[in-house]
Amino acid sequence: MLESGEGTVDEVSAAVGFDSTATYRHHFTRQMRTTPTAYRKTFTRAPARP
Repeated sequence: MLESGEGTVDEVSAAVGFDSTATYRHHFTRQMRTTPTAYRKTFTRAPARP
């Protein structure tokens, strides 16, 4: 969901089952060693240019 760029981090957090975005951010950062926002910026593909 983060890679697709769809939804906010709050929406992703809820979709994957966290009651709190802060808790999601904590666990994501601990596991991935980066923030959800930084992960999204790194791995979201830019749309193809015409």
